[in-house]
Amino acid sequence: MTQYSSPSPQSSVHSLYFDFYGTVTRLSVTQADIDAALFYFGGHRMAPVSVEETDVQVTLDCIERPSRGFFTSLLRKDGLAKRIQVDQRIDSRWQRVVDHTFTTWSSIPSPLPSFRHSSLWNTLAVAAGMAEAAC
Repeated sequence: MTQYSSPSPQSSVHSLYFDFYGTVTRLSVTQADIDAALFYFGGHRMAPVSVEETDVQVTLDCIERPSRGFFTSLLRKDGLAKRIQVDQRIDSRWQRVVDHTFTTWSSIPSPLPSFRHSSLWNTLAVAAGMAEAAC
């Protein structure tokens, strides 16, 4: 069984809040991931809200080296263990719907925006595509 180091003080968990098309999401990341999360999803950032107002809770971390950060580890393809956890409020109770650990590319859909584990699943269709513009 692989053992992972516990988070150091500089890698304590921080919560960021986003509104993805009406789905309020709390993202929990270490300090190393705050800038990347805001770069990727900053257009959806919102002020913190209570747990009762949150629809989905997502935790991303690089469990072998928390100070590296989830996004950096993922994009560097460094082989370190990373974890995605998604908790969804179902009938007023929180349930863990994803607890996925991987070392290279994840085999599950991106948890952000949470198209799969929220009301967005019933209201939006997501498809691969591209846009082209004439200049």
